[in-house]
Amino acid sequence: MKNLNSPSIDLIHFINSLPNELLKASMAGANDKWIAHKVKAINHYRQLPEADAKHKMWKKISAIKIARPQILTGIPKIEYCNDFSLTNEWAGIMEISEAKITTCLSEDLQSAGVIFKDIVSAADKDENLLNNTIQYSLENSTEKVDAITNGTADHGFFLSVPAGLCIEKPFKVDVVLSGTANYMALLLATVLGENSNAKVILEFKSDDTEYTPSLLPVTLTGKVGSNSELELIEIQDIGQTNIFFMNETIEIGENAIVNHFILDKGSQATRRVLSADLTQIGGKGTITGVYFPNNSQTFLYDTKQNHAASNTVSTLLFKGVLDNSSYSLWKGNIIVREGIRGADGYQLSNTLMLDPSSHAASIPGLEISTDDVKCSHGVTMSSVDKDQLFYLQTRGIGESDGKNLIVDGFIRSAISRIKSIKLQNYIKQKIGSEEPVFEIQ
Repeated sequence: MKNLNSPSIDLIHFINSLPNELLKASMAGANDKWIAHKVKAINHYRQLPEADAKHKMWKKISAIKIARPQILTGIPKIEYCNDFSLTNEWAGIMEISEAKITTCLSEDLQSAGVIFKDIVSAADKDENLLNNTIQYSLENSTEKVDAITNGTADHGFFLSVPAGLCIEKPFKVDVVLSGTANYMALLLATVLGENSNAKVILEFKSDDTEYTPSLLPVTLTGKVGSNSELELIEIQDIGQTNIFFMNETIEIGENAIVNHFILDKGSQATRRVLSADLTQIGGKGTITGVYFPNNSQTFLYDTKQNHAASNTVSTLLFKGVLDNSSYSLWKGNIIVREGIRGADGYQLSNTLMLDPSSHAASIPGLEISTDDVKCSHGVTMSSVDKDQLFYLQTRGIGESDGKNLIVDGFIRSAISRIKSIKLQNYIKQKIGSEEPVFEIQ
C-alpha cells in the first residue's frame, strides 16, 4: 500500500461528506445487531453540524489529503490465546491489528466474571453493552468524527470488571498499524462495577512511517461505578504519516476516582476531544497530558471537566514540548452546572518551546453557573533558558544533553501524577527518559 495512487480529498471534506464506498464496505459481513448500531450512528452523523475548516480545532489540519477510495480493514479475525504465562505480568493482553484481534485473559479473572474481548463479539452477546455504554456514547456525541467512528468500526475492545473486584495487574491493549489499510475505526469501552479497581494501558503504534496517510479514528467510553478506581494510561506513537483522532468520554460515579494519563508522540496530526463527566457526588478526576510534537507535527486538544454533581474534584495538567516547526493547541473548559455546590476544578497548561520555529496556543475557559465553587486555571509558555544551558555546559554537559535534562525536569511533575510506580517507569521508558539523567554537582 506504500504506492497508493488513488485520488485524494481534503480531510475536512472527508469528515463532512462521508464517502459512500466507505459506508458500503463497513456494512459488509457485520452481524445484524452491529449493522443496526451502525445505521443509528450514520443517521446521527447526518444530523450533526459540519466540521468548520475555519475553527481553531480544524484549521491547521483541514487541508490534509486523504486517499480515496479508502482501503478498509474489513472484519478482523478473532483469536484467543491460551498461553497464560503471558498473564504473569498483565491481567489480560489484547493486540488489535487490521487483520485480527488476539486476546489473552488470566484464568482467575475469567472465573471471577471479568469480560475482556473484542467489541463486536461482546456487543453481540450483551445487549446492555450496546444500550448502556456504546449507545450512550453515541447519543451524547456532538461531533461528526465520533459518529463516523461508530458507523464504520469493526475493531475495538470491551472490558468489564464486576462489582467488588480489585485487580492489581494492568490490562494491556496494543493497537498496531501494519499499513495494510488506510482507514481503521475503533470503539473502546471500559466499565467498572461498584467498589472495583483496574488499571489499563492502551498503546497505539506502528512499525513503518512511509505509508500513504492512514486515518485512525477512535472512540473511547468509560463508566466507573461508585467507590471504584480506574487508572488509564494512553500512549500514541504511530508513524508520522498517519492521522489520529480520539474522542473519549469517561463518566465518574459517586466517590469514584479516575486517573487518566496521555502521552502523545506520533502521527502527522493528532486531534483529541476529551470529557471527564463527574456525574455523582464525590467523584474525582485527574487528567494529565504530555506531548512531544516534532518535525511539523500538529497536536490539537479540546478538554472538558464537566461537574454535574456537587462536591466533585477535577484537576488537569497538560505539558507540551515543541520542536522543529511543530504546532500545538490546547483548549480547555471547566463546566459547573446550575445548582452544584462544592465543586473544585483546576486546569494548567505548560508549554516548553525548544525551537523558535514552533508555535503553541492555550485557551483555558470557565463556565460557572452557580456559586460556592472553587475553579481556576493557568497557562505558561517558555523557551529553553540560555542561562540554564550555560550552567550545565560549565559542568561538562553538552547542549543536546542539557536540553534533555531540562525537558526531563519539565515533564517530571506530570509523570509523578501516575499513582503506580511501575506505570511511571513504563511511561519514562516510552519517553526515553531515565532517572536521574545526570548527577549535577
